[in-house]
Parts: sequence; structure tokens; C-alpha cells
Amino acid sequence: MKYNSSFLAWLMAGFLLAFVHLNGFAQYTIQGNVLYHNNPNKPIPNVEVTLSNPSGSFTLTTYTNNQGFYSFMNVPAGTYQLSASTNIPAGGVNLQDSYLILLHILGIYNFTPIQELAADVTGDGQVNMDDYFTVVFGWFLYGYPFPVGTWVFEEATITAGLKEGRNLGGSSSADVNGTYSPNITKLDEIVAIETDQNIQISENEYATVPIYLKNSENLEGFALYFEYPSEGIQVEGIESQLDGLNYYVTDNEIRVVWNDATVKGKAIQAEAPLFNINIKTLPGFKDLNSVHFNPIYGSHAIKADGNLAELKLGSIEMNYVNPSNEIFSIFPNPINRNTIAKINLNQNGKAKLEIFNTEGKIVNVPFDNFFSEGIHTIPLGDLPMGKGIYLYRLTIQYDKTIKTLQGKILK
Repeated sequence: MKYNSSFLAWLMAGFLLAFVHLNGFAQYTIQGNVLYHNNPNKPIPNVEVTLSNPSGSFTLTTYTNNQGFYSFMNVPAGTYQLSASTNIPAGGVNLQDSYLILLHILGIYNFTPIQELAADVTGDGQVNMDDYFTVVFGWFLYGYPFPVGTWVFEEATITAGLKEGRNLGGSSSADVNGTYSPNITKLDEIVAIETDQNIQISENEYATVPIYLKNSENLEGFALYFEYPSEGIQVEGIESQLDGLNYYVTDNEIRVVWNDATVKGKAIQAEAPLFNINIKTLPGFKDLNSVHFNPIYGSHAIKADGNLAELKLGSIEMNYVNPSNEIFSIFPNPINRNTIAKINLNQNGKAKLEIFNTEGKIVNVPFDNFFSEGIHTIPLGDLPMGKGIYLYRLTIQYDKTIKTLQGKILK
């Protein structure tokens, strides 16, 4: 049988149209898993996964199950964009993450793509010191949310008919090392505190509360949070010998953050104060009876090697006592590590305490500071002096007068 050329052309066009028609209505399944830092052992549940074509004229949405699995059925052939989002609780952010960000910026540590995404908390497409400061100060110190949001997810382009499966990685913002488990919302507490000193204090009195380590540690940084009863305590400020320590005080919470920007770590000796909290008791302190500062959830520290440290802190407990008109006292005496000094000033002035040996030589000056009007309680600790008998001289200097008190100290 012979066919002319026009008939053959018509026949080929028909086959081509049929192929295009059938292919255009072919249906495919696109499925995969959403995994935390692409870890198959950490699926992320309840993630909204969106499949859309470039023009936005075709969009499908589904949610991952408890195994992080998602599936789109009856998808026409074509190219699509996969994206994800979620409202489940985020977590896992600690100073190890800011430590890794700093190492990455310094060129010491290379990120995987999902780590790069997690570290870019400002959302500007790059990891730099803005991200580091946003984590250390914005998040740990002030508790501000990350500009990029609480979660970040990888996106993917997929062609239905060529590839039917695609996993997506996700992360809590700033959780660079991927420690968070999406199905676990609380981590173990790693900071404990003991109150092994007691001071007697009345209302409208100033005191210094030391926070110190019970054991020596080589630390890279810490973020310590404390609740306190603002109805009976007013926080006047925090002092520390650690360079770069910052603090933020709200109505009933103290946030103290320190990071060693040299990434070399700092050796901190046991019993040496990390910082001192300067407080003033308010008229409501009597009703509280006793107060001490407890670290709350979220407090943590990292060692110089970047690993989490299990901190044991020490501090003092403040117990209410009726006020006294005594100008100056040292108790207990003989002195020990729990010894405190109390000064009662009737106006603002400068007070200096000098300790002499029996030969009249100055062996210690516990304080030489300006104090505001009122009663001040100052922990002296175990003064570095040998056993024996000592004399003290307290000099109080007001605007136009100087008052001197003398006494004996035993050790």
C-alpha cells in the first residue's frame, strides 16, 4: 500500500499530539522525608510541605507525619518547587553554636549546607559577625527572636516523572551543631547551685551576692539565668573581672552572658567569683524571710574545647533580720570564708577598710569604695592572711567629715 507525503505528515502529527496529550495528563507521586539536619534518626513531624510550579498556578500542601514523611499524589508532569515551614517548638541553641559560628568566621571550621542555613540567623544569605552577635547578645542576653524566624528549611526543585522522591533538611535557627530533637522539648539541667553561706540582712539594705564555681573549670563561655523576687529585691548591677561579660535585668529575671572571643578559653578557679550581683532589699523583703538566686532552665556553659560543662555554682542565702543601728560590724569573728562586713551610712560617702598586723603593717584592704546612704553587707570571704591577731581601721569619709573606727580581728 502506498501513502502520499501529505498523509504521512498528518499521521505523524497525530501521533505527536496523542503523545503530548497523554503525557500532559500523566499523574505522578512525589514523596520524601523532612529530617533534622538531614539525620534519618531525627524526623521532623507536623511540617507543612508545599509543592508549587514556577508560575504559582498550581499548589499543593501536605503535612509530615511523626516519621517526617510527606507525600503528594496525582501530580501532573512538570517542574516544581518544594518548600517547608512549621510552628512546632524549636530548641537546641546553646553557646556551642555561637562557638562554631565564630570558628567558621575565623576559617577554622567548615559548615555543611544545613549548618550554613542554621547559622544565618539574620537571613541575609551569609554567615558573619552579625550572626554571631545576634546569637550571643540578641538571643542569649536579651531573648530577642531571630530575624530569620525560629525554623529554617532547605528548598528543592523537582521534576515530576523524572524524580519522585526528595528529602528536605530542616533546623532550629542557630542550632548549628544539630543537637535538638524535634520530639523532645526539654533538655536536662546542667547547672546546679549550692548556698553554703548565710548572711543576715534587713530591709532597705545593700548587699553583694557572689556567684562562684565550686570546682575549677576552663571555660569558653556561659549563659546563666536567674529568677529573683522583684517584690523584695532590687538588682543594682553586676560586676565581674571577666572581660566582655554582659547582663540584662528584667522584672524578675537576671540574664548573664559571657563568651571568650579569643576561643582560647579562660581558667577560672574554684571559689573565685564569676560575678557579683549587687542588690538592695525592699520593704517587702521581710515577708520573703530568705532569698537565694537559683539558675533556671536554659542556663549552661561550655568548656574551652567547645563541649558543654556541668557547672556547680556556689552562692549565699539572705535571711531577714531586724535592723540594727550599729555603724560597723564583722561577723563571724574569728573570720572564715563566711565572714561578712556591715556598714551603716547615714549619707553617701566613701568607706575604706584596712587590716594591720601587730607590727602596724597593712596586710589587706578588703574594700575602698564609694557607698550610698544605707546599710551595706559585704562578703569578705576567707581573707588571705595567716592565723593570728589583727587590727582593723575603717575610715568613712563624708563631704565634710571623716569618721574612723578601729577594732580587732582574729583568724
